Amino acid sequence: MEPARSESGQNAATLNDSVVMRKACMNFSNRDKEPGEPVMQVQHQIPQCCFLYQADGAEARLEYRLFQAQGQPAVDFYHTFVPPEFRGQGIAALLTTAALEWARQQQLQIHASCSYVARQLETTEKN
Repeated sequence: MEPARSESGQNAATLNDSVVMRKACMNFSNRDKEPGEPVMQVQHQIPQCCFLYQADGAEARLEYRLFQAQGQPAVDFYHTFVPPEFRGQGIAALLTTAALEWARQQQLQIHASCSYVARQLETTEKN
């Protein structure tokens, strides 16, 4: 997979993403949280092609690459990492939800070489 390029030779991060690219990052949160549950913010770090959750000096991340698939802009979510202190709190699910929401808004073909994201995609496609 090679990075997607537009006709002008720009990286695919700019394809269908002109509004998003005006910021270095976008924020997502667990809007559907239970009463009393803390708000968890996910940042979309566009230049680094990743979604991040940071707290207490630790960082969870979901990384992706943009490319062209059959002439169409596409994204591959290839790596999710949640440090031990964040595990079991739904952080990976929150990162994945934000990433998939963004990819769908951008009308990107979605690919998941990360097994966690692939399982989440299967689950959402069944519902």
